[in-house]
Amino acid sequence: MDETENLRLEYMSLIVTTLFKLDLDLARDAYKRAKVVPQAAGADCGLTKDLTLTGDLSNLDANGYLNFFNELVTPFESRYGITKFWNTFMKLTMKFYAANRDAILKTRLDIPLMNFDMKCCVMTQSEYANHQGDMDWDESILTVKTRGLVVYSSGTTVHLPVDSIITVGREIYRKNGETGNILRSVDFRKKGPMQSLLISAQPNVMLEFIKLTSFMRKEFLRLEPGEKEILFYLSKLWTADDLVSKLNKSPEEVTEALKRLKELEYTDEYGIITPTGIQALHEYRRKRMEEM
Repeated sequence: MDETENLRLEYMSLIVTTLFKLDLDLARDAYKRAKVVPQAAGADCGLTKDLTLTGDLSNLDANGYLNFFNELVTPFESRYGITKFWNTFMKLTMKFYAANRDAILKTRLDIPLMNFDMKCCVMTQSEYANHQGDMDWDESILTVKTRGLVVYSSGTTVHLPVDSIITVGREIYRKNGETGNILRSVDFRKKGPMQSLLISAQPNVMLEFIKLTSFMRKEFLRLEPGEKEILFYLSKLWTADDLVSKLNKSPEEVTEALKRLKELEYTDEYGIITPTGIQALHEYRRKRMEEM
């Protein structure tokens, strides 16, 4: 297995082992139901005597991996309550992220980190501006992942890749009729006009959601040292060949860095630095000056 698949298996094994330690009988039933997901995808996995997940999950795509994860944790969320369960379990997932941060960012690993119980509603800006009366809230589960958000509500699933998210936690000035709840918005754009995921939740839940989602978005936008260096020399109009020869980098390294800079919209389709890229470049230059 490559580095990505090793990390995926290690993370899921950590989830499984911890659930068994938390409640053996509940975890046994949850695993029995959940293992159908990887088996249906042709993934080979099993449990050792010490309840460690083994095998190969490479046949399990991102959606299958997320479904496997949710099948495991949902019985625990039902028994203990989503907020109460994740108040404790989040420490485990974030500890794994912190310990493997560089590898996760390098491989662009997409793993779920936490679930939130919220009321949600998706609208375009014009729909929100013209809306009259009470909001049509859906009871929803929001999953924060390293590469975006997933919203489950009313039998539908909405995926928001991290690069589609524009703002997190924008205040919404509207009475919602939900005593004690506060309103915020996650603004995003996939294709067409900007849309808003309106969310209603208790203040402590909302605060944790905004904090975690904002953190993962910043992590996604963070450039590695090599990428910052290439962005700097692109401002000097160096070509890809220049970057390979003068920076002593392989063509593969340069190609991958250029691809990511374009993905983040730091450069356009012609390799020209965008206003967003100029802002990132300014921060890089400032830090270089401080280090001199």
